[in-house]
Amino acid sequence: FALDSSIIGLSLNLFPWGYWARTRQAALKLHLLLSLQGNVPAWGAITQPDVPDMKSLDQIPIRPHAFYIMDRGYLDFARLNRMDQAGGFFVVRCKHHVKFTVCQSRSVDKTKGLKCDQTVRLKTRWSKKLYPQRLRKVRVYDPENKVTLGLLTNNFDLPAEVIAELYRRRWRVELF
Repeated sequence: FALDSSIIGLSLNLFPWGYWARTRQAALKLHLLLSLQGNVPAWGAITQPDVPDMKSLDQIPIRPHAFYIMDRGYLDFARLNRMDQAGGFFVVRCKHHVKFTVCQSRSVDKTKGLKCDQTVRLKTRWSKKLYPQRLRKVRVYDPENKVTLGLLTNNFDLPAEVIAELYRRRWRVELF
């Protein structure tokens, strides 16, 4: 599944209930969980536009052994811990400020754009409390956008190339 949200602008004259003070227009936010097996919505919710993306993780149905692919707006270690405890797997883009202790490094095929594949633990006291388990950090270079992405997952079985490919397929929810 790919999870993302979109702000949808509305006509303030037709939808005065959707007034969004930040833009002085009407809008709503659509949170959508897209099945990547059939490119069809699996779950959705409509909220006010200022609701943080990560809060939708409280509502989505977690299927054991399913993968949930998300951008960095969903990086919330308490919520990811609940997903992990429910048996779901996640691949989420990491924010630059997150600190880790590297426990193990695995070799990667750099010809496929991979930079590293590491087992890590969160370093700060607060983040360790929210997510005490180890994580896997995969860094991959995106040649199209000329940027290196850090991906976090709780899956240690799939090859790093597959983790990177899963994240690349997250783009389908953007297109949807």
